[in-house]
Amino acid sequence: MVYGNTRSKNEQILINDVLKKDIGLEEQTLLIEAFHWKKCIHPDDAEIVYEALGSLTNQTRTSFDIEHRFLFSNGRYEWVRNYAIVLEYDLQNNPSKILGVQQNIHNYKQTIHTLETAKKTT
Repeated sequence: MVYGNTRSKNEQILINDVLKKDIGLEEQTLLIEAFHWKKCIHPDDAEIVYEALGSLTNQTRTSFDIEHRFLFSNGRYEWVRNYAIVLEYDLQNNPSKILGVQQNIHNYKQTIHTLETAKKTT
């Protein structure tokens, strides 16, 4: 689970132990700057991720659900699914608290790819 306060000056994100391990952070780390998470997004997927994040901050949407590649501490990009929803707005009606969930779906994506490839060859 990922929890962020997007309107703070530092754009800090409160993270759980699983994401800490995935990114390769120290165990005692609870808060990270948003750029630590953002720099793990695959360059080819950055546009879709930033567009989804932007839709929350410009109030186009109140939530998103996207799939993209993410750089793990093992040095490999793997597929993840990110779901985020705005929990709270400030007095100017800007999102001030967002809850996000990041799920590793890499094995699922590989299985789908294998099945699709097998279908094409039969």
